Amino acid sequence: MNCADDFLKFVSKWALENCLEDLKFLPKQVDRLQLMTSMSFLRISNAEAMEVSKQEREKAKLYPFMDCSYPVDEIYKMPVIIHNYPKELKPFYFLLNDDGKTVAALDIIVPKAGKLIRASENEECLRVLSTR
Repeated sequence: MNCADDFLKFVSKWALENCLEDLKFLPKQVDRLQLMTSMSFLRISNAEAMEVSKQEREKAKLYPFMDCSYPVDEIYKMPVIIHNYPKELKPFYFLLNDDGKTVAALDIIVPKAGKLIRASENEECLRVLSTR
């Protein structure tokens, strides 16, 4: 999570410092880049994101498939790292967390831009992979 967070901040800062002339035609994008460099990303589990989405279901008519974009776009309004997805939602080769229910995976979602980074840690043990 830290590496992905640092990478996006570095790229955003670099673009603002070196490409501002090119970006002047995209003021909303400049605002998003400045937002990404100015604050720490919120970190929440997938379960927390889905709970917020369920609570806001009536307001979420524009989001018919209730994924994690809704809380990022409409509630948090800041970049969010969503982690610890249920193992049933991800491929079998993702590393299982200690709880046995979630996997070591994350998405970084930026308001109105969507998912910018998807990452996971994969299982290395052949014995574990074979049993799955």
